[in-house]
Amino acid sequence: MIYSLILVSLILLILINMDRDKFWKQIKIHEGVRSKVYRDTTGHRTIGVGFNLERADAEQVLRSVGANYQDVIRGEYELSNDQMRLLFEYDLATIEDEARRAISNYDELSDIRQRVVCDMVFNLGLTKFLKFKATRNHIEHERFGRAADHMLESKWANQVKGRARMLANMMRYNNDVYDL
Repeated sequence: MIYSLILVSLILLILINMDRDKFWKQIKIHEGVRSKVYRDTTGHRTIGVGFNLERADAEQVLRSVGANYQDVIRGEYELSNDQMRLLFEYDLATIEDEARRAISNYDELSDIRQRVVCDMVFNLGLTKFLKFKATRNHIEHERFGRAADHMLESKWANQVKGRARMLANMMRYNNDVYDL
């Protein structure tokens, strides 16, 4: 079982051309970084860079990075930078897999546009991202300006404001708006 997981991870790493370090820096800008438990905007206990402590596997995942779940929940434990990065990496393969399912030409997109899609999947979750039908259609047909327009016309854009503008510009112009 563990060997299959390692093999799948290695295959995904070969296929992925998204710059993971840049994505990590980008997500930290958008999500913020907190080494101790906090409540996110929806009221969920969270830590690190948007890691939901109320998800079913949270205790197991925290244990895998050397943290005690109960200590974290009680606010008695502060994650290190390395632990926060490991939590992020744990979810990254899932995020990219979901991005591939949502965008048929994901692997043909530039690193910058892949980061936009993954950022949206990370922020919204796959179910909500799938509702961006026009945006997804425009990405798949390489109409990136139209995709950006639809991103900005969404309820999501009104909620995340600057994040949406930055991601839309990245999608539209295929330029990094951050100095990562």
